[in-house]
Amino acid sequence: MISRRMPWAVLLMLLLVSVMAPGEDFANVAAIFQLATGTRSIGMSNTLIALADDENAIFSNPAGLGAIKDIRFTSLFSRPFGAFSYGAVGIAVPHFGIVGMQLDSGLITTEEGAFRYVSQAATISVGVAAGVFALGARAKIYRLSQPLSGQGWAIDPACLITINRVKIGVIVENLISGDLAFENGHDEHWPTRVNIGAALTMQPFPAAYWNLAVSIADILAAKPQITGGVEVWMEDFAARIGYATSQSTIGLTLRFETYQVDWAYVLHADLPDSHYLSLTFRF
Repeated sequence: MISRRMPWAVLLMLLLVSVMAPGEDFANVAAIFQLATGTRSIGMSNTLIALADDENAIFSNPAGLGAIKDIRFTSLFSRPFGAFSYGAVGIAVPHFGIVGMQLDSGLITTEEGAFRYVSQAATISVGVAAGVFALGARAKIYRLSQPLSGQGWAIDPACLITINRVKIGVIVENLISGDLAFENGHDEHWPTRVNIGAALTMQPFPAAYWNLAVSIADILAAKPQITGGVEVWMEDFAARIGYATSQSTIGLTLRFETYQVDWAYVLHADLPDSHYLSLTFRF
């Protein structure tokens, strides 16, 4: 936690934010990095570690950026639980991508007074592919601006193996990092996690294909968290579902010539449901 001097309402809010990420436990105030930056990923319960074949690879597995052939601008917006504002904006080009995120609680009034929680983050990713192997890395930069200031950084290496229609992905979170440092003198260490994923693509018809994906978060932990998702494409339309320990997800995609609209809906066991909307342009 940040500090015992912080209001309990802040700590409660951070806990709620962290459970927006399927299968993840509350770790620290940089839990913003456990949120997805694309609605496709959210609709499949964040199972894109191996299925990293579009702009979502910036965040889910940077090794997939080696397969990007065009320029893609992407955005995401949501009001999780109807209580907070969360948004992301990014760009992906061949071998490189960057995405920025912001989480804003708005003004919260408690018995101890009024405050606002605002944090920003950025992910800068690179990826290269050579045959069936691909390597990548993402650099994460974190900044807490309210109710006090703090900052930190970490680097996550990743790899991706593609054999015919099967993909296997691995990403090591926070392998190299600088502690999260706050203005009150408190520091937090970034936990190191090993996450793996597998995906299978099936094409029963020429104009249709299925993607099945599964991810295991923090595989070295005593209780690793497993999530799964299924995606069905029919030409320029896609539907997807996902499942995690505490929530289920659904999503839809409608693709046009140069832009794409994605929507996802999260049904949480203990919290209000949430809508997510993404808009992507390709050139």
